[in-house]
Amino acid sequence: MKEKRFLSDDEKSKDQLLEELRDIRHHVSNLEQIISTQNDTKEALKKSEEQFRLITENISDNIESKLIDEKLIQSERDYRELFDNSSDAIYIQDVNGLFLDVNKGVLDMYGYPKEYFIGKTPEFLSAPGRNDMDKVLGFVKDAFNGKPQQFDFWGIRKNGEIFPKIVRVKSGFYMGQKVIITFATDITDRYKSEKEKKTLIEQLQQAQKMEAIGTLAGGIAHDFNNILSAIMGYTDLTLKNTDNATKVKKYAKNVMKASVRAKDMVKQILAFSRKNKFSLTEVYISGIIDETIRFLKSSLPATIEIKSSIETDLKPVFANATQINQILMNLCTNSAHAMRSKGGLLSISLNNIIVSNDNNIMGLKSGEYQLLKVEDCGIGIRTEVLNKVFDPYFTTKNVGEGTGMGLAVVYGIVKNYGGIINIKSVLGKGTIVEVYFPILKEIKKTNEIIVEKQVFESGNGRILFVDDEPFIAEMSNDLLKDSGYNVKTVTNSIDALKIFKSEPDKYDLLITDMTMPNMTGLDLSEEMHRLRPNLPIIICTGFSEDINENNYKSMGVNALLMKPVESKKLLDTIKGVLRN
Repeated sequence: MKEKRFLSDDEKSKDQLLEELRDIRHHVSNLEQIISTQNDTKEALKKSEEQFRLITENISDNIESKLIDEKLIQSERDYRELFDNSSDAIYIQDVNGLFLDVNKGVLDMYGYPKEYFIGKTPEFLSAPGRNDMDKVLGFVKDAFNGKPQQFDFWGIRKNGEIFPKIVRVKSGFYMGQKVIITFATDITDRYKSEKEKKTLIEQLQQAQKMEAIGTLAGGIAHDFNNILSAIMGYTDLTLKNTDNATKVKKYAKNVMKASVRAKDMVKQILAFSRKNKFSLTEVYISGIIDETIRFLKSSLPATIEIKSSIETDLKPVFANATQINQILMNLCTNSAHAMRSKGGLLSISLNNIIVSNDNNIMGLKSGEYQLLKVEDCGIGIRTEVLNKVFDPYFTTKNVGEGTGMGLAVVYGIVKNYGGIINIKSVLGKGTIVEVYFPILKEIKKTNEIIVEKQVFESGNGRILFVDDEPFIAEMSNDLLKDSGYNVKTVTNSIDALKIFKSEPDKYDLLITDMTMPNMTGLDLSEEMHRLRPNLPIIICTGFSEDINENNYKSMGVNALLMKPVESKKLLDTIKGVLRN
């Protein structure tokens, strides 16, 4: 084979050079075509990748959207289940208070169907006259502004039943808008339980007071018999010395003194034994101690001596006078019981003390206190018993001698005042009971009491006087006639009503006893007011559960007098009522 020889550029002809140039251009064209094809392939691949990415994202978005929808549906189911099955009643209201939604608890609580609520405001759910709606609206407004509130509320069901509930209010969001969300809990059972507990406590306190009165019954009877003996004796002497004016005046004064003593004793027994709601006020314990000691001296055996040590310039405490009396009576009768076999000394002291961090006493807060101390020299209390003395129904007394509620009640009263009670005892030597009362910081100024000389001024007017006790009717008849009044005295309420019906305009004033057979003073007053609505009325009573100083005016009575009524008090009251 003959080897091809390449010609040099000089050896080549023009035609050959052109041929080579064409060949080169052809190769370049082929290369360009190949490159172009490759570029198209890359662009197509790139487009395919982009399409694949978009398809993949679309599929992913669809799957995610479907999952979100399923989650939202499940979340809505969960919300409705929680909302409807909640033990609380739940309301959702807009900014204007209109109901947007309520759960099953609301329907069960009130008895209305759901559609009855939607679009309404909640006023129809409020028991009439039981709630301060301005205050409730204030709570709701604060809650809407981001301050959750809780308060008590009295609701009324569809059937008219009134019930208590606790309401909790907060703000939230519902269907894209800011709303008020209310949670309400029916506390009827709890309220009944607390009411029963309160009633039981009141009954136990009353039983404890009756126990103390029972303990002192013999002494009370003894003291009353002494008073009656004085009254009867001085009356006999008066009848025997009617010609001796000086002696008659002396005997009459002594009868009055004995009567005042009896009046004070009855007043104290009633104050102690009466069922009270125990409102707290400014109380000076020292004065109650003096009254209690006078009562105890006439009631306890002569073998028991009573001494007191009361500091001067004592401040008042925030308490209830009857409860303070109850505490003193309980502690003193306990001490007397401990000394009943041999007698001894019963000491009562009252002092101001200051509690600070340096002399902290049984966890008391720093501040001023009044320390009441009752001490005896009786049989004492065993160490193992001391920790149980405040337990309800615990007692070391024999059957029939006590209920065991005394110290438990005292403990509850003192604790309610923010004080403490402590007992120290040595077996065979005696017991000391210490009671710490917080002193009232702000002391109200009281007006000085001025005792005026009794002057009986004459009056005028026509009085119908009714009392079923002949002695009182006769005595009052003489007193009122001597004072210038025209008096008709009747001892039977039925007869009094007949007399008044015959001439309803004849009398300027009715004075009636409260407790009488056939018709009480209140019933008589009502009947007479039907005949003459503007008739002034004064009711006198020794004791009544139906009428008292707080309610007599609402019953159409102008004045209420507690028996025994002093003559000047009666005449001054008559003048005041007739003048007005």
